Amino acid sequence: MGGTVGSPHPADFAARLDPETLSALMAAGHKRRFKTGQQILAQGDETTDAALLLEGRARVVFQATSGRSVQFLIIEPGSSFGEWSAIDHAPRAADVIAESACTVLFVPSSALHDLIVRKSAFAQALIMHLVWQLRALNQRAAEFRSLPANSRIDVELLRLAGPEGGDTILPKVTHAEIALRASTTREAVTRRLKEQEDVGIIGKRGRTMILLDRSALVRLVEHARG
Repeated sequence: MGGTVGSPHPADFAARLDPETLSALMAAGHKRRFKTGQQILAQGDETTDAALLLEGRARVVFQATSGRSVQFLIIEPGSSFGEWSAIDHAPRAADVIAESACTVLFVPSSALHDLIVRKSAFAQALIMHLVWQLRALNQRAAEFRSLPANSRIDVELLRLAGPEGGDTILPKVTHAEIALRASTTREAVTRRLKEQEDVGIIGKRGRTMILLDRSALVRLVEHARG
């Protein structure tokens, strides 16, 4: 879902803004810091600020009526979130939870609307970011509908590994966190990781998990997708 070579990743909203517009955005908002695991936004809340992640990492989690939690997106520095409620003033559609210590810029809805009206480049950058969000959400929804749990776990391993080739050290995440990302159980993750370790797709160096055979994992995911 990345952009073309030399262009910002579509998730990096801040990188699409010129210095003057970014300064105007920063001046319109106020910063707050959050600890790991702290809730930044709550599903159903009627707050309407938009937000820009300045530092840290956060996740977007939808709480289903069944009580099950489903993780949809990871938010990296430079990415905005909460724009939907800032635009239409409807309740928050999901929780946003800090995965690490975070610094967040909150921008009032009125200031966001003012920038949209006054600065066409800002409006274009916001549209591009919202389109990226919708495409990412559509992809996740398609995975939940069409892929079995084992394949969703494989997809999350590839996401964790990133685009690099060769042996890749995977970020330190718990089986429960992978289960949340893949919308499955911790036990299913444990079983799948053991299967992938047995066939040499992943391995361990002490407590560190390594992706040893990226191409084999990609082939499994592509086969599952048909």
